[in-house]
Amino acid sequence: MLRRSLARIRPGWPALVLAAAAPVAGCQYEAATQACYDLLDAYGARLAECGYYPSAEAGAQDLHDQLEADGLDCDTSPTGIRDEDELYMECLPTLETLACDTPDATPPSCRDQIVYRGG
Repeated sequence: MLRRSLARIRPGWPALVLAAAAPVAGCQYEAATQACYDLLDAYGARLAECGYYPSAEAGAQDLHDQLEADGLDCDTSPTGIRDEDELYMECLPTLETLACDTPDATPPSCRDQIVYRGG
């Protein structure tokens, strides 16, 4: 049952987590890494609240696994944040109230926030 639910959201989740794939050299590596994890945690927590995962940790871990399956990793791939204030003041709070019936709808404030190396 859980896998079928995940199959419904997997096509849209990269819009949230794989927000950008343009390489950017040397920008805010640590902040971008933390932002990547913060995004996974917030999205995983909301999906758990909506019943897609048994816990926030399971949601964040599955999203992280999906990120790795796409050849990216929060520890090595992020190189920057497009707009850190918007990410933390708009995107993440919006994820906390994301509609459970449309979990793959990317809030505008989340688009293109994390810039990834290579992707």
